[in-house]
Amino acid sequence: MDNDPILMWKKLQEVHVVKQAGALDTFFSIRKQETGSLVSLTARIHGAMQKIQSLRPDNFSLQMLDEKLFCITMIRSLPEEYNTLITSLLLKGSLSKDAIIEAFQAKENQRQHRATLESFISSSTKALATFSSSSSFTQAKECDFCGFSGHLIDSCWRYHQAQREEKKKTVAIKMRRKQAGR
Repeated sequence: MDNDPILMWKKLQEVHVVKQAGALDTFFSIRKQETGSLVSLTARIHGAMQKIQSLRPDNFSLQMLDEKLFCITMIRSLPEEYNTLITSLLLKGSLSKDAIIEAFQAKENQRQHRATLESFISSSTKALATFSSSSSFTQAKECDFCGFSGHLIDSCWRYHQAQREEKKKTVAIKMRRKQAGR
């Protein structure tokens, strides 16, 4: 593997892309220092621009520039609470618009799932309080799913938990298949 020129070239490309992303991030982070002059600010911007230009591949195009600007803007738009996502994206090796959009969607799905879970826990707590004061009719029934008496399957937390777990597994399988197809 160490002697495979294709693998070595791909690794060099990955390192180059990460350096280029870091250079762009540095470039867009330049601010005038309190005690600095406008001339020194211009010199710092000029130096950062030269670094970006030196990292640019020979076949660089406006389309590539557009994609890079899109990627950097997406990453820089995130607040501090997304630092782990930002780090994982930058360490990925290749920044592409599609990869970042996919990561954003996955993160949003996680956030929505967490919110749904918190809502479920809240409603389960209310249901449990209602359950403890329910009629003797429900108390006498036995759940078809878990076998415990006192509730029916439509209010069985074990049943609902099993459904959620199966949905998670299905989503994970679909994501793996999608990634394997790329």
